[in-house]
Amino acid sequence: MKLPILTVSTLMMAIASVSSMAKVAPMEAAKLGAELTPMGGEAAANASGTIPSYTGGLKQDVNADPMTDVFASEKPLFIITAKNIEQYKAQLTDGQIALFKKYPDTYKMPVYKTHRTASFPQSIY
Repeated sequence: MKLPILTVSTLMMAIASVSSMAKVAPMEAAKLGAELTPMGGEAAANASGTIPSYTGGLKQDVNADPMTDVFASEKPLFIITAKNIEQYKAQLTDGQIALFKKYPDTYKMPVYKTHRTASFPQSIY
């Protein structure tokens, strides 16, 4: 007898918490498409300029092969190796640093320009 009551109570609390989390203040919703991307991310570039501002993502070409690498011709801005790791250590995780220590002769990390390519159909926005 206690199990069904507990199950129903838990289910009702879960449903109530989901609906309360889904609410967005009108002032926050008004930022969508201006300060925020249509999905709610920050649209502005970061202060250092390493992350560009959001400009709408990749444009859909219905005739294009969806598996095409649109950045295939890009070259890395720089490559981090065990020899120059000290220059970039502040931006690396402990795991990445450990890989450079474990494989100093072979591990390298090419770093490319950041692109903000996320886009969705209008029906999703």
